[in-house]
Amino acid sequence: MDGEAGALRERIESVRASARQELQRVEDPSGLETWRVRWVGRKGELTTLFAGLGRVDGSARPELGRELNALKVELQSALDEASRRLGPSDAAGPALDPSLPGRRRWVGGAHIISQTLDAMKTIFEGLGFSVATGPEVELERYNFESLNFPPDHPARDLQDTFYVDDRVLLRTQTSPMQVRIMQSQAPPVRV
Repeated sequence: MDGEAGALRERIESVRASARQELQRVEDPSGLETWRVRWVGRKGELTTLFAGLGRVDGSARPELGRELNALKVELQSALDEASRRLGPSDAAGPALDPSLPGRRRWVGGAHIISQTLDAMKTIFEGLGFSVATGPEVELERYNFESLNFPPDHPARDLQDTFYVDDRVLLRTQTSPMQVRIMQSQAPPVRV
């Protein structure tokens, strides 16, 4: 066996003994996490040993690979056993308290077009205009008759207007609200 293989074998035995001794001294979950990071973590001693396996002569590599895998299984089972012995770590946070009130979830916000329309309405209201809102489903009287659309006007055709029944339809324009406002309010008087 060449020098690299012998050195790696000695290092495997040293890591096995040191890790076992250090694990015996661990008394709490945070200490166990520190041990895990040092010995079996992504940048731990075991990872370093596996990286050193690439420098070993090809004939000794399979045997040392088996020893390293056995050490890995041994340290992982020791970690699992110590974890059961010490209990859960507090890193996950406190236990769930069902007596606490629930938290409301954020459900979303207004669409950017709606935000822009709201801003424009605010500007015009600041200039003295008023905003009138009305129904999306309108009577034929307000949508056509009060606006002097004759009965044979093309806008009244079925392909241009969505009728709910003979007298009710989906509003096709904003003018019906103007009719409703003129019927409910006195005309503005300039002084």
